[in-house]
Amino acid sequence: MSHYHKILRKEIIARSEARNWDDARLEWRLYSIAWQKEGGRCICTHFIKEMCYIRNMVNDQTSTVGNCCINQFFARDLVSVFRALRANKINPALLAYADEEKVITKWEFNFMMDVWRKRKFTSSQSAKYNEIKDKIYSACRMEAEEI
Repeated sequence: MSHYHKILRKEIIARSEARNWDDARLEWRLYSIAWQKEGGRCICTHFIKEMCYIRNMVNDQTSTVGNCCINQFFARDLVSVFRALRANKINPALLAYADEEKVITKWEFNFMMDVWRKRKFTSSQSAKYNEIKDKIYSACRMEAEEI
């Protein structure tokens, strides 16, 4: 276990009702992600730009962790999600995240999965694609011009 992961565990236990890591990490849920150009700090003290906002479902405390530390809580890999967000692109990982988090409907998910690799859109496809993309980026607190 790295030095940073030791700090993460200590900080999360301090912010949790449970007094051990295995129980404490189960109290937390990811509620939002964002990419910040200027960056910030994970609670493990590591500099981060890929912000993962988590909330304790027992005591309602919130914390910010980085993309590496979030993997200590969940078996969810957000690397591909952040890669798409930084590049102002859509990929299956970002679409799956938006679907799981109920940012988009099943129809929107299926539509985006059908067209995300297309090079040419009809005007109505283009309008719908951009509308859904904007919806995803708004939910992730991302603005393409900041990237």
